[in-house]
Amino acid sequence: MDETDYLLSTEANRQHLQEAIESLKNPDSYIYVDAANL
Repeated sequence: MDETDYLLSTEANRQHLQEAIESLKNPDSYIYVDAANL
């Protein structure tokens, strides 16, 4: 089973995946990292 199969295997996992995808639509929640500071 690969990651996609796992994420779609149960209703709870599908719901979590959908919430994660929705959160990507809000750039205000992004955490920006300056690669030079790593």
